[in-house]
Amino acid sequence: MSAFVSHLRFRPLRFISAFSTLFICGCAHYQSPITHLESPETAKKGRPGRLELIGGYLSTSLDVEPVSKTKMVSGVATTEITANSSEPGFMTGYLFPIIDQLEIGFRMIPMGPLTLRGKYQFTGPTEDEAVSGDFSMAAVLGTGLLFGSWTGVSTTLFSFDVALPVGYRIFNRHLVFLTPFFNLTSLSGAAAVSCSRYGAGLGYQYTFENFFFRAEVPYAAGSLVGTATGTIGSIFPGAMIGLNL
Repeated sequence: MSAFVSHLRFRPLRFISAFSTLFICGCAHYQSPITHLESPETAKKGRPGRLELIGGYLSTSLDVEPVSKTKMVSGVATTEITANSSEPGFMTGYLFPIIDQLEIGFRMIPMGPLTLRGKYQFTGPTEDEAVSGDFSMAAVLGTGLLFGSWTGVSTTLFSFDVALPVGYRIFNRHLVFLTPFFNLTSLSGAAAVSCSRYGAGLGYQYTFENFFFRAEVPYAAGSLVGTATGTIGSIFPGAMIGLNL
């Protein structure tokens, strides 16, 4: 398997083109997911990088009216407004190590911004050298911008995200990690919405040969301001399959 993978040549333009068709068939609501699926380990310089083949997640739909629920509190009717949090989506991406502990790359999602990413690992060995018992920590910064048109209305979607994944290798191929994060997102045009979210995700990674599988269950809280003002508080699980080139 390793010999086969070593002969692969990653061509970013073909990769982007191949997934563009899939994005057209993606979800029909604007999204900015907070399911990070980021490992705290970076690849060693000299490798072609890491290809995130496909990932799935649940996310908040920014252009869907929040859900209103009325309940009785001490005999008084109170209305709670919560954002939609069950919209499924998918992502794909690529990271390239420019030095041993620094990677740069991108992620693409349907109806969402093309996100530019940077990850710096400041504690622990690189992914290529990590073994059972190693501890790692990294800082991940991502920002994205989308210009588009939906139902004839020009739309702009902006997202900024910072995360601090912390991980521990319980076995050579098994990595568990916790990812605290903060996210700011704004949507203008088809709908005027802004939201701030914070939380943490518990994740797991298994590596086999050059392939890896990741799963994460993050919880996010925050606020959403738009045609109605409400809260965001939910679990947004996700998973991903990728290839270490």
